[in-house]
Amino acid sequence: MSQLIANKAILIIGEKWQAQALTEQLKRDQPNWRLDLSSRSTEAEENNISNKNKLKYQLICWLLQDGTTTETLSWELNQLKTREPEAALLLIINSSGFFKRDLLLQLPLDGLL
Repeated sequence: MSQLIANKAILIIGEKWQAQALTEQLKRDQPNWRLDLSSRSTEAEENNISNKNKLKYQLICWLLQDGTTTETLSWELNQLKTREPEAALLLIINSSGFFKRDLLLQLPLDGLL
């Protein structure tokens, strides 16, 4: 069982302070999980992380920032799903008023907070 926990890998994408806060909380609760941070889910950063770390991610948490357009959101999610097809995608939004509920529910996500 401890070997399964040790192999958990999570990619957290978001503004530095938000990503660090989430990382600190996860480290307290699950100290054996591997946590990688990315300030944005750009292809260059994702490829760099994927090449450096051969371990596949089980979860990608994207802390969405205000001002992200619908087109950018869709494009980024597709890119993430292409690069890490087996990882669950969790989108965390800090303001539900920016995107319409119907749009959010149609996104290819495994979770939405």
